[in-house]
Amino acid sequence: MDLILTVVIAASIPSAITGFCFWCIEQKIQKQSKKREDEEKERREAQEKRERVREQNELLLIQGVGAAIALGEALTPEYKAWGAQVVKNAAAMADELTKKGLRIVSGRTESHVMLVDLRPKHITGKAAQALLESGHMTANKNAIPNDPEKPFVTSGIRLGTAAMTTRGFKEELVREVADLIAELLDHPEDAAVLEHVKAEVAKLTKAFPVYAR
Repeated sequence: MDLILTVVIAASIPSAITGFCFWCIEQKIQKQSKKREDEEKERREAQEKRERVREQNELLLIQGVGAAIALGEALTPEYKAWGAQVVKNAAAMADELTKKGLRIVSGRTESHVMLVDLRPKHITGKAAQALLESGHMTANKNAIPNDPEKPFVTSGIRLGTAAMTTRGFKEELVREVADLIAELLDHPEDAAVLEHVKAEVAKLTKAFPVYAR
């Protein structure tokens, strides 16, 4: 019996040693793999950090150049004249829209924008934005004070005159645009009115292109 036990133990020793060796090798491989993964993770994080820093530096450079150009333009007489015309155009638009039955929330505007209360026309800001876009005019829905509509629906739109002033519009043309806006809002379901407004907008944009030839 002792002899058999001795033989079994003797036979199992090499297997145990072999198993232990394989376990050691496996542990070493796992450690090396973990080390490579950690190194790769550190490399990726460092690369991502460098990319973020580079992008931030580029953005700061672009912003700096843009600010320098804007400040340079602001020092010119042309910019001063343009700014004054923007305000005049906004006042003309607000006045014309008021005549057409709309309400300017502040009563008037002394800047380049105005907030228009659409409730007199029984149309929401969301619907008016889509309607004006279908007539090739850009506007943004905007909440008014104590707005009864949901924030994503609104009872108002925000209008401005900077872009049309850049194209060369003066007060008379701005009043024409205000009339077109009011016409669409008064007849939101009338296809003939929509086509008429689109045609008039096309005439204006053709006569006053974004980039003068």
